[in-house]
Amino acid sequence: MSGAGRDQRTGLAPEDQRYDQLLADLQRLLRDPLTRGLTLEGLDLVAGANAIAHRLGRVPQGWVPLRVTGANPFSARETARDNRFLTLDVVAPCRVDLRVF
Repeated sequence: MSGAGRDQRTGLAPEDQRYDQLLADLQRLLRDPLTRGLTLEGLDLVAGANAIAHRLGRVPQGWVPLRVTGANPFSARETARDNRFLTLDVVAPCRVDLRVF
């Protein structure tokens, strides 16, 4: 195996197996798109189209509302996305924390 941290061996089979499992778990976690995103807090959205600068530097794979104030239930439809903006069409004005990944 090659790569940072992969060539570490203690010579003790149980310890090396635990280390291999830890690396496998960490690699799975790092491949999850949600972990490579960021949370945009306190976005004030208006009814209608909202262009949101997501700061990912790439086209987002998706988004999830985390905390919503003012709209119950929260209802939004994505109408566009690119490497700078995510555009959501929102039914009612609200304040939202949004996880973009």
